[in-house]
Amino acid sequence: SRMTSIKAILFDMDGVLASVGTSYREAIVQTAAHFGVKISQEDISVQKKIGNANNDWILSKKLIDSKLNPSEQSPTLEKVTEVFEEIYQGNDTTPGLCETESLIPSLGLLEEIYRRCNGAFAVVTGRPIKDCHKFLQTHKLDHLF
Repeated sequence: SRMTSIKAILFDMDGVLASVGTSYREAIVQTAAHFGVKISQEDISVQKKIGNANNDWILSKKLIDSKLNPSEQSPTLEKVTEVFEEIYQGNDTTPGLCETESLIPSLGLLEEIYRRCNGAFAVVTGRPIKDCHKFLQTHKLDHLF
């Protein structure tokens, strides 16, 4: 069989397993707005296409800094990260944008691929490990990875 030569199947998390347009990208937009800066989805896409933009905290800061007036003080990366995480993770009174993420492929399809490759599955992601585990558990994928 053709599958016997495959050693493992690796999945990226964001945009392959997880639909993140309403979570990570929206968290960038809302983080910028917190600092009084208007960022569009197009601004984010342009930076992502240029490359070296996988860390959304750093990307948020970069986009904020690019739109600030020279007289305005740039927020620290620590502060940008804090605001981003509050928006993405949520808090006791407000659900986070992570709750809007959905599974792109069907669970059944992933289970069939898993069966055919004898469980040689892995996720390769720049996402923080706790966020990766949370998504896998929420979407009942943790037994596959």
